[in-house]
Amino acid sequence: MRRRRFVQSGLVTAAGALVSAMEGAQDAFARGKALTGADEEAERAAETDKAEEAARRAAAEEQPEGTENPDAEGSAGTALYRIGDRGQQVQALQQQLAAGGYWLGTTDGGFGHLTQQAVFALQKAHGLSRDGVIGPNVRAALASGSRPSPADGGDHVEVHLASQIILIVRGGSTTTVLNTSTANGEQYVFKGRTYTAVTRPGDFSVWLQHPSGWKGGELGQMWRPMFYSGNYAVHGSRSIPPVPASHGCARVSVAAMDMIWAESVMTMGSRVLVL
Repeated sequence: MRRRRFVQSGLVTAAGALVSAMEGAQDAFARGKALTGADEEAERAAETDKAEEAARRAAAEEQPEGTENPDAEGSAGTALYRIGDRGQQVQALQQQLAAGGYWLGTTDGGFGHLTQQAVFALQKAHGLSRDGVIGPNVRAALASGSRPSPADGGDHVEVHLASQIILIVRGGSTTTVLNTSTANGEQYVFKGRTYTAVTRPGDFSVWLQHPSGWKGGELGQMWRPMFYSGNYAVHGSRSIPPVPASHGCARVSVAAMDMIWAESVMTMGSRVLVL
């Protein structure tokens, strides 16, 4: 009887130990699982941080070195504005550009293609970097109120090759400044012969007009061209970069060419001075 109670007691003790061991194992497993979950959460947080850092780096690389994000908070005098921006500040800057003679169409508060063209023209006229962005240097140039002086008096149009701008001159004073792109000086092949793209300087007169739409030229499409010397013309184009890019003509925006026609800036026999 005593032996049976002893065995039973031993079995109870062993069972208790086994239960304790199992509970300990379960606790250890739970702790390990919790630790694993924390590790996974930490890894996810680290991956999120890496993704956000990569996004910030990519956004920074999209902007020119040394510039600020135009959407960032800052004073109106230090903020940068570029194509695609809009608002009251943009409209105020457009009004300043227009008042300075840098034509951009309607001052509607939207920084579009024509506003960029006006900024290019101002930057060229003042010897600034031609990036099409309104920043402190452009504001300073606007505040100066100065515009390029014409080379001659009277009423005429001047194509300035060095600075890549067109001046509309009335009564011996510059009334309007346009961005233009003339010959790039590169060689090209036409009908099996090699030519060099050149815009010849000289004193010319409009001798031929194409009043409506696109005119197919030997080297590309021209919007409502005004021919002033042979096949050389001032004409509208969809591409007017801030650098020389044409085969010889003086490109302006399509809207600027429409303005030239609407305001009779150039007519048959009108003077075109290329210098």
